[in-house]
Amino acid sequence: MTIPLLAICAIARNEASYIEEWIAFHRRQGVTLFRIYDNASLDGTSEVCRAQGVELIYWNDVSSDFDQQQTAAYLDGARQMAGRAAWVGFIDIDEFIFGRYGRTLAKTLAMMPAGVGAVAVQQRVFGSGGQITRVAGGVVERFIHCAPLDHSEHLWFKTIARPDHVDGFDSVHSVVLRAGSYVMQDGSPLVRKPGQYQSSRHAAEGAIGLHHYMLKSLEEFRQKQIKWVDRGIPGRLDDSYFLWREGFANLIECREAIDL
Repeated sequence: MTIPLLAICAIARNEASYIEEWIAFHRRQGVTLFRIYDNASLDGTSEVCRAQGVELIYWNDVSSDFDQQQTAAYLDGARQMAGRAAWVGFIDIDEFIFGRYGRTLAKTLAMMPAGVGAVAVQQRVFGSGGQITRVAGGVVERFIHCAPLDHSEHLWFKTIARPDHVDGFDSVHSVVLRAGSYVMQDGSPLVRKPGQYQSSRHAAEGAIGLHHYMLKSLEEFRQKQIKWVDRGIPGRLDDSYFLWREGFANLIECREAIDL
């Protein structure tokens, strides 16, 4: 079996204390190319990225809001990776994507039918686990509590696509394909909720997982609020964002990603 060349594109801002773990995790999953769009970091993120040997692009268009900046970065990433990588994952630094059933992500994608142009991978949302302050250790090992599989937040997805097949992005979560089918991580066709680009109609479990550590500890969430205050994301990271998710994102224990 030929293992495809796998890349990840991400936009980052002030992720110096997290991005090394994130890169190492995905390298173990078979990712060989990283294209990181640095959105005006002030904490040494670019220096960490350069030390890790990733492709680093400075990306800060103050004339547009952050969603527009992110979709533009992803489109640039798809175009730059076309002809270089067989697959590209478009995810955030607080998201960890991996293969299941004893296979890496790269090996899992090698088994995808040739007619598949993109895979929508539903997220699993992790809570703070009651942590108020940041403690030592990596993100994956520190946060092991998440929402039940049937929670509606898990219908949201991110995308891995064949870059040569991508015509554009209709959201930061989803692509527009010029060729190939759009499937979910279990191989079934992607059917979205009416009027929603980023959310599927039904839940799926399959050979690819995505863990989303969107909260972390309360201290880290406060830092996240400060980091994004001027990025055109009004109200998205207010206290209700944290408190609502805390109500359901700590109910199940999951250690699936720790030993990968």
